Amino acid sequence: MKVMNKRFAIISTAAALGLASLAWAGPGGDCPGFGGGPGDGPGGGMRGAPEQRWDMIQERQEARLNLLKERLNLTDDQQPAWQTFETAQKAQRSLNKGDMEQLEAAQTVPERFAQRIQFMEQRLSSMQTLAKAADDLYTQLSPAQKAVMDTQFAQRGGRHW
Repeated sequence: MKVMNKRFAIISTAAALGLASLAWAGPGGDCPGFGGGPGDGPGGGMRGAPEQRWDMIQERQEARLNLLKERLNLTDDQQPAWQTFETAQKAQRSLNKGDMEQLEAAQTVPERFAQRIQFMEQRLSSMQTLAKAADDLYTQLSPAQKAVMDTQFAQRGGRHW
């Protein structure tokens, strides 16, 4: 009887972990027009080498930025503010790649924590620059353009910008 209980417990645990992993992966493609491309796994999850995933993330972020620019239909007067915003976006993304590469080189736990703190401080500074650039752009937009920007950011939940 005890052997049956152990086997049942093991099988139940394995099944629960399998279902939990499927639930965690969740449905992908929450950004219209993206997902299902080469290297995407079931539900839009990315697979492949870290460099390949990084490139795919960059491509998707660049595509979202281009889509936003297209939807905003910016005037000539708004272009300088857009350029500042776009530059801040790209600077924010470049920090993340450097973080990944440096973190892989860290060997000890204290080194990893020190690097994570440093990365967080850099990201905060970069995010403050990005927020200011977004605010400067936003103040120059028409009400219709603001609605477009609000909608696009709401669709992504503010992530990966």
